[in-house]
Amino acid sequence: MPEIIQLEFPLDLVVAVALMVITIGLSAWERLGLEFNLLVATGRTFLQLMVLGYVLDFIFALSSAMNNAVAVLAILAIILTISATVTRNRISTKITLVLPLVWGSLFVSTALAVLYLNFLIIQPKPWFEARYLIPLAGLILGGAMNAAAIAGERLVKTIDSSHLEIETHLSLG
Repeated sequence: MPEIIQLEFPLDLVVAVALMVITIGLSAWERLGLEFNLLVATGRTFLQLMVLGYVLDFIFALSSAMNNAVAVLAILAIILTISATVTRNRISTKITLVLPLVWGSLFVSTALAVLYLNFLIIQPKPWFEARYLIPLAGLILGGAMNAAAIAGERLVKTIDSSHLEIETHLSLG
């Protein structure tokens, strides 16, 4: 396994905090009243990224120690299930049996993109290397989750606004 890439932690952290200080300062200057929310959001971001870093470190160590595809695919299945649940919860009106549909659509779209990137572009040896598959799947799932939530919300609003038209089409066969 190659060396871990070390980031310039103090400089990167100073730049990130400086940008947030500027944002909080602009909010105070414009009297928007967002200073406390921005401060809380900054703290949550640092905490979430630290926890995520430790979780990913554990997952990468576990998958490299086990050195099998089942562990990596199980982790990806857990990430996919959590993503599908979050997407379903973002849709305002709860539709029955939407979770399997969302899960299936997220699975197909993510699997196609990850398989293409993994086998044709990156070509890692072995193919199930966690340091490539898990971040790629996470990035693609993030975009797919947003798209699926927007599509689901649009479907709900269209059904609500076109209720009479839908009933008319159904009655006409």
